[in-house]
Formats: sequence, C-alpha cells, structure tokens
Amino acid sequence: DAASRGEALAHAKEAVSIRRRLAADQPAVYLPDLAMSLNNLTNRLSERGDVESRVEVLAGALEAFIIVRKLAKQQPIVFVHNTARALENFIYHLSNQGNSAPGSEALGFAVKSAFATRGLADGEVLDLLELFRTLASSLSRHEMETSQLKASLCNRVVVAINRKLAAEQPSEYLPRLAISLSILADYLSEQGDAASRGEALACAKEVVSIYRTLAAEQPAPYLPDLAVSLNNLAYFLFKHGATAALPEAIGHAREAVGICRAVLNSDDLESSSNLATALDSLAEILSSQSDETAIAESKRCALEAVEIAGSLVQALPADACPNVDASRKILAGRPVSVSNDQPHHREHDQ
Repeated sequence: DAASRGEALAHAKEAVSIRRRLAADQPAVYLPDLAMSLNNLTNRLSERGDVESRVEVLAGALEAFIIVRKLAKQQPIVFVHNTARALENFIYHLSNQGNSAPGSEALGFAVKSAFATRGLADGEVLDLLELFRTLASSLSRHEMETSQLKASLCNRVVVAINRKLAAEQPSEYLPRLAISLSILADYLSEQGDAASRGEALACAKEVVSIYRTLAAEQPAPYLPDLAVSLNNLAYFLFKHGATAALPEAIGHAREAVGICRAVLNSDDLESSSNLATALDSLAEILSSQSDETAIAESKRCALEAVEIAGSLVQALPADACPNVDASRKILAGRPVSVSNDQPHHREHDQ
C-alpha cells in the first residue's frame, strides 16, 4: 500500500544518507555499500512518476555506476561484474524516461547532480564521456533493436555531458555538443514514432543554432559546419515534415548552397564535395514541387551537382565522393525516392 511504500522510500533515503557520511570518512570501506544503497533507492524511486523522482532515479543510478567503476579500476577482479550491472541498471532507468524533452531534461539535471555529488575532476568527466561515446559507437554496429536502443540512450548521455561541459567551457565544448546532437538526431529520426521525430527535429534545429553562433565568431572553421547542419535540417523537414514545412526546408537548403559557394576553395576538395551534396539535396527537395520554376531550378542544381561529383571521381576515394544519385535520377527523368539517410555529416570527434 502507499503508506508502506512511502516508509520504505524513507528508509532507503536514510540508508543512502548514512552511508554517504561513512563513505566520506572511510571511502575504501563504505563506497561499495553506498553504491548498493543508491541502487536500492533508485528502485524505490522508480515506482513514483513525478519529475523530481525521475531526476533522482537517474542521478542515483549514474552515481552508483561512477562509484563502482572507480572501485573496479582499483580492484578489477572484485568489482568488474558490479560495474556491468551498475551500467545496465542506469541504462534501464534511462530507457524508462522515453524519447521526450522532459526525459532529456531529467537526464541533464541528473548528470549535473551526480557529477557534483561525486566531485569529479575534469579528467574523470572526460573519461566518462569517452566511455559512453565508445559504447554508443560499438552498440550502433549491431542490428538488434535492443542494441540500437542502448546506443541511442548512450548518445543521450554523451549529449547531456557535453551540454554540461559546454555551459562551463563553451569555446571548447559547444562544437562537440553540436556533433553529439547531430548523431542523436540521426538515431531518433530512424525510430519512426512521432515523439522521436519531434525530438530529432529539435536536435537538428539546435545544431543549426549552435553553428550559427560559432560561425558568427569564427567563420572560417564553422561556416562549412553551418552549411552541413542546414542541409541536414532541410532534408529532415523534407523527409518527415508536413507539406507546410516544405518552404522552410527549401529556404534552409538554399542557404546551405549559398554558404557552400561562399566558402568554395579549389584547393579544398571537401568544400567541392559539400557543395555537390547541398545542390543534390536542394535539387531533390525542389523536384517534389509541381510548379515549372521549381522544376527548372531542380534540374539546374542536379546538373551542377553531377558535374562537380564527376570532377571529384579521380581525386577522392570512392567512399568519400558525394552521393548525387537523386540528381542523376532527376536528370534521367526517373522518380526520386526519399532516402532514409541524412545527406551528410562532417567528420569530427564528439
């Protein structure tokens, strides 16, 4: 009954409080017990559905994982299995948040809380960031639905950590936040449900906003990233948005092409590849329109995209050449089916 559950929760919170004090004085002795108490508390809290409890669940599960992982580095034989269980427990609770803005917000608060409580040094934070980044990348290579879900969840953690770091050191971590948001947007857009697509769109728009800010301060390194992010946003709106979103998609795609032309450098093959990709996307989006002006512009863009791609065939490896299949179909008068892939990503470390 509710009274019993409330009493059990109070006891679990008291156990954490006691063991936290003991662990502060004798960490080697009481940190394992603190991690166990945190896990018990998260299980009790997970029965409640309010926002505060959701944050506490994630913060407690993440703190328990941080503790056990640190212990495993000191005594790997004793704690290595506990680390795996603690990680699974954290990901399980994270999966219960669902794909929603409140879930992402809860995770953000939880990361700040857990990191502050453990007093993590910069090196420890970066170590955790690398762990979740690597884990997400590894899981994404498996086609099983559970692995893909876990990869998406790990990418959420990467975004949350990068967001915290970007708030403290924007010049260094805002670009990494943008990259991790782009990757998360890709995962979310592939999940198919309306909530995931809505969050993916929000991520894509935030990426554009970040790169606008960065490009305003440092045009040379970040204008190409802004163009790519605009291109990705345009294609997402074209693929998933309602008909009313098409003018916005075309506007973003045209802006991407304009930026690519402005930064085009004959000595930089990537800039030519980016322009071809942007032109191909614009051509495909315009080809969906029925008016003659849009169709004519689509064909001009397609022709230029194919010509640029052809000029790069001898200069770039096959896997680095821009994909302009949509433009080739347009020029051949064949129907263009919307791809499941985002058009392009620049390679960076998130």
